[in-house]
Amino acid sequence: MANSDGDSLRSMVIASPKWVHRRIQTIDHTTPGRILLKNSLDVTAPISAKIAGTKSRVIIPIAVLDKRVLSGWWVTDSAGSPLAVISQDRSRTLVQDMLVSFLAQFGIILSTNSAVQKRLLSFINNSEAIAAVAPNALLNAYPQLHDVNPEALFIKDFIQLLSRSWVVLVEVPEDVLGRRIIINYGYDLPSNEVRRPSIWSSTDNDVYSLDVPDPGFSRSLHLQVLVPPELTIFEMSLEHGSASGEVNRAISSAARLGPIAHVQNMNFIPRFAKAAVEFRLRPARGGISAFTRWSLFFSWALIFFSLSIWIGPTEYYLNDDWKSSISSSVILVAPAIFMSWIARAPEPGVLATALVRLRRINILLALSMLTMAGALSVAWSPVIWAVLWVLSYMLGGFALAIWLAEHSARKPRKFSTSTNG
Repeated sequence: MANSDGDSLRSMVIASPKWVHRRIQTIDHTTPGRILLKNSLDVTAPISAKIAGTKSRVIIPIAVLDKRVLSGWWVTDSAGSPLAVISQDRSRTLVQDMLVSFLAQFGIILSTNSAVQKRLLSFINNSEAIAAVAPNALLNAYPQLHDVNPEALFIKDFIQLLSRSWVVLVEVPEDVLGRRIIINYGYDLPSNEVRRPSIWSSTDNDVYSLDVPDPGFSRSLHLQVLVPPELTIFEMSLEHGSASGEVNRAISSAARLGPIAHVQNMNFIPRFAKAAVEFRLRPARGGISAFTRWSLFFSWALIFFSLSIWIGPTEYYLNDDWKSSISSSVILVAPAIFMSWIARAPEPGVLATALVRLRRINILLALSMLTMAGALSVAWSPVIWAVLWVLSYMLGGFALAIWLAEHSARKPRKFSTSTNG
């Protein structure tokens, strides 16, 4: 039989939506080189579920997270004071007792022999840094766990969840039991190198999908995404399914949101279900996006003007020695240098991916203007003169082609099946 601590932890974890009123999860992309995941819990720790911690403190669960090494981990109260996460040995014992209590509820009594129990529950280590271990010994010891009735499936889902998850247990002052408090925690998400899109592709390349750990932990789930001001969140969706991921349905969505987006679950999320948030990014209409549009207009105005020089007579508006005009070269070099500065490499991550085409366009336009400036700086031979101007036209044409691909990729459409998340 499980002890009272196991019973208390079971009631808090299984029925967490009764005492965790609201959870606000923020995915923050605004810090260069980092993706921050922040959670804020609005809780009322139940008085009846009291697990003794250190002096004048009690233990409560605040999350069920997937096993993986967490960097930048922190947990605080509403005042910003740090809260202690209990030791691995104590948490492992508590989670094992919780599972024993959970199985006893359904008539599965584990052996009281410590060696047998240790073997059956060895998959529970409750550490984010230890790899998941399959619970085969426990599942094979009780054939009723392989039944297909809803009760057996729920038990099996819970066992599988504990094998691949870490139940985060923290100590809070004893006097907060029965009171409404705020607990905050967070960590860094893996900032893997984002796959750069193909320059010429017109397919969507800025759809990101991130798993939401244990979405049913709270009664109300709010999700926020923050991106740099150069970007805007065009669309955002929250979806969830069963613990096995077989059943999916959208439970919230929003569109045309800006650099800050928020969605909330409009439907009840079952306990131990899975969920994912998906969002699509676009460059903001101002900034480099507007600059690129004006750069294209200005560059192609120059291209058409130079074509008119080749096609028609020039004596009405040009001097005889206009082919070696140093002043024209200087005039063209200035905007070219400015465009190349605008196209400098941004911070890695979502910003670089969303702006990659716009920056390539400005680089090509800068090279086109520099080629024009080179053509006007010296009295070249007719062959070199023609080559330089054709090269500048080709660079301008490539820039226009990339802009058309960018325009096509930004058209409203359903979420792509290929994501960068």
